[in-house]
Amino acid sequence: MKKYLVFLLAGLVLGGCAENKKMPPTGERIAFSSSELSVGTKIQKFNIVLGKAQSFSNWGQSAFNASHHMPQANLSDKLKFLWDKNIGKGVNSDRLTLAEPIVYNQVIYALDTAFTLSATDLASGKKIWEKELELSCEDLAIQSVGLAYHNSFIFAIGGDGSIYALNTKGEIIWKKNLKTSLRSEPVIYDNTLYLLAGNNKLFALSTKDGSEKWSYQTTPNQTNLLGMGSPAIHNDKLIVGFSTGEVMAFNALTGALLWTQNVLSARTYNKILDLAHILASPVIENDTVYIIGNSRKIAAFNINNGQEVFDNTLSGHSTPALSGNTLFVIVDKNNLVAMNKHNGKVAWETSLSNSEEETWKGPLLIREHALVVSNTGKVALVDLKTGQLTKTFKIDATSTYPIIADNKVIFLTDEADLVVYEG
Repeated sequence: MKKYLVFLLAGLVLGGCAENKKMPPTGERIAFSSSELSVGTKIQKFNIVLGKAQSFSNWGQSAFNASHHMPQANLSDKLKFLWDKNIGKGVNSDRLTLAEPIVYNQVIYALDTAFTLSATDLASGKKIWEKELELSCEDLAIQSVGLAYHNSFIFAIGGDGSIYALNTKGEIIWKKNLKTSLRSEPVIYDNTLYLLAGNNKLFALSTKDGSEKWSYQTTPNQTNLLGMGSPAIHNDKLIVGFSTGEVMAFNALTGALLWTQNVLSARTYNKILDLAHILASPVIENDTVYIIGNSRKIAAFNINNGQEVFDNTLSGHSTPALSGNTLFVIVDKNNLVAMNKHNGKVAWETSLSNSEEETWKGPLLIREHALVVSNTGKVALVDLKTGQLTKTFKIDATSTYPIIADNKVIFLTDEADLVVYEG
């Protein structure tokens, strides 16, 4: 007998407060088995060459920086538990998500599901302060969307459209409400805060006072997967993946549209894979953009003109990681692949789990290993050159991406516990 995993498909009403009432996910529930998502990837081995591992102390925004090119951490794979600490309210049937934490100057900043911001000492786990932030509507399924650090300020984004700028003491400098359901974690570039709403409206706001610099509206979708990838920026070019499956490039400073592409498969698969949604964030390296969508397509595009470099019929929801000549990405829920970043050929594919209840996030690159974590709390290390699963350990269930700072891996569990390992 097949087991089924239920995906929540959220209508645009999910985060809105217009009716001022409890708003659980609306729309259709679709059940599917993992056998419908079999990769069937053609293996074409190539010599995997890794980049140089780096040490770094800060993780200031989602996927590390504005380009989402996460560094390969100079961190031992022999991770040792350091501490754990609860920061507030966790995930439940009414509040569905936690945001990825950030780290700056040895302090972890994190939001719980009630939109309370906390500051915790990275070395000891001691809570420094916490600040309850108000929302225009508290009966939201998604209250906490994301965090970013810039020029001594922390920016906290709420699901109702709330934006708070605070100093490192937790004092509010300015606040604003866009009166729309925000769904992407914030990205900051050149004193500008970029945000994507659930109705596919893109905002560019001043980090100084929240004033709008420009905005762009594309076609909204009535049925989406939960969440959206964050925009990516490099050399004044802003790359955005929309829930329509469109990938658009803008001048980050003026908002001028430069080119349009998509990550839509030409084939029809099933109700889930036919959704065009893009949950993963784009990744930019030099003149190439890498992006994976839900609808059976991962592609690389030239950032200057949008010309496709390669594509492959793989679907995924997690942001890829790059090292040397290889792109590492989780596809089809629980398979990790190593892909040639120049032509899309796959050197190896590793199944992380046979459980149809597990979905995986990552990878983070740690020297010669990929670190991935499942929604059930299983953490796995995979050899980057061979794809061999080398180590697993268990934490509590988690649905957020882990982050790295100062030789430490930081997890935020669904119970809103920060869990820190040192390498």
